[in-house]
Amino acid sequence: MLEQLDIAGQVRELARNVQLKSRSEDRWEFIIAPALRHLGSAACLDRLGQAISARVGHPVRIRLVDEAGSELRTAASLEEQAMRRNMSEAERAIADDPTVRELKEQMGAVIVEDSIQPLQ
Repeated sequence: MLEQLDIAGQVRELARNVQLKSRSEDRWEFIIAPALRHLGSAACLDRLGQAISARVGHPVRIRLVDEAGSELRTAASLEEQAMRRNMSEAERAIADDPTVRELKEQMGAVIVEDSIQPLQ
């Protein structure tokens, strides 16, 4: 649901980097990695709370909880995993391409790793 909110800037980054821990009618608690705690300023929490309140139709208070040591399932981490998976598939497709293999074998061609980009 957080990805559907009309938010931008630091508030958007905050929303992308938290995981819902619990919620009641008027109180939502999110987990954030301690390294990203700086995203959770009082002003950002207030704006995120306002956006969620507008979306659900009643006032909601937001609370952040630092949690180290566990891998959080956030929108940002899921996007990063998908990007890594797409990159691995692109690298594998290039390595398995018969023309690329032939060029490498016959002409000594090399693949510049930073030049590989997955199709969008």
